[in-house]
Amino acid sequence: MVKVCASCGALRWAGERATFCCAGGKIHLDPLPAPPPVLRRLWTDDTLEARTFRQYVRHLNSALALSSLSVREVPPPAGTGGYAPCVVVQGRLYHRIGPLEAPEDRPPSFAQIYISDPLAEDPEAEAAVRLGHVRLPAATSAAVQHRLLDLLGQLQAMLRQVNPWVHDFIMAAEILAQEVEHRQLIISVAARPAGQHARRYNAPEGLREVAVLMGEEPGQHDLVLRRRADGGTGVLQTIDESHRACDPLHFVLLFPLGTTGWHPATAQAPQPGRERQRMVTTLQFYAYRLQIRPHQDDSLHRAGRLFQEFVCMAYAKVEAIRLKYISTHQREIRADLYQSVRDAVAADAELGQQEQPEEGREQAGVPVVGRRVVLPATFIGGPRHMRQR
Repeated sequence: MVKVCASCGALRWAGERATFCCAGGKIHLDPLPAPPPVLRRLWTDDTLEARTFRQYVRHLNSALALSSLSVREVPPPAGTGGYAPCVVVQGRLYHRIGPLEAPEDRPPSFAQIYISDPLAEDPEAEAAVRLGHVRLPAATSAAVQHRLLDLLGQLQAMLRQVNPWVHDFIMAAEILAQEVEHRQLIISVAARPAGQHARRYNAPEGLREVAVLMGEEPGQHDLVLRRRADGGTGVLQTIDESHRACDPLHFVLLFPLGTTGWHPATAQAPQPGRERQRMVTTLQFYAYRLQIRPHQDDSLHRAGRLFQEFVCMAYAKVEAIRLKYISTHQREIRADLYQSVRDAVAADAELGQQEQPEEGREQAGVPVVGRRVVLPATFIGGPRHMRQR
């Protein structure tokens, strides 16, 4: 890397555009804070313990995470012997979180482990429960498993001390145990939902990321914390891709101090002569975050396979939010002018069948072709984009 961005200090290769990192100074995010000393040592040292940590960092992060990350993987083609040089996913990535207390017939997992009083009093038992939820390689030796248990003990103690999400989840479980009527604990999609009065979302003393919602329904993308699942079942909530808590709830070893991720209210840096402040897109956010800057902490780029997982998640999030926008803004992108769907849309408009059920469409002689979502040529990888290349 031979060039340095004059606006944000990012290093870049000679062939990369000057606006690649920060859009020419329009994007400015706070630097990631340096990790606690115990974690920094594991990222940088060359000891056996540190090498084991970096080799199994994805397993350790999964064991310590507050939320789960799931995806549908496409199996390797037949005749390959199961070998897959890369992972192929189909559909969305799902960030999920369960109730704060595990059902009586199930062991605690993810955030529930931090809440469990018996485990909190026995760090060795807590580490053993965490390791039991992780699928280690079959060849993992007993000596390595012992080192992993020791690492989990150190890291879970660190997160209890410094991570605001862990702190708030523990306090939230205590507050929910009081069962005050008409009170809900939520994690809002932004620090405070835009347009909401400060008194509606109250932060009790001691809580930093979780707020109390009194007597009103939460917003569409707010994450509601529940003490127990309704009906005693282990129902999981899906965290929306646009929620600021997506990144810190899962990647606890990348963001041990709880640094929030992208959300729709992330604003660009103020620009001279522009009255209306623009928002940072998902792509701009992660393009800025992934750059190497010599005078900022580099722990993110030391994370090996966990960093690769984070990059894949970021790409999937960018694509999911783009597709969601295209799906909900078909009129704005003038999708009905594409020849491939013009006739079907015109037939629906003439017969007034837009809201008619499928049976009525069939009786009227209009074929049922489902809801059409057209990908414009600006969507990279879409059929129109590929034809225009």
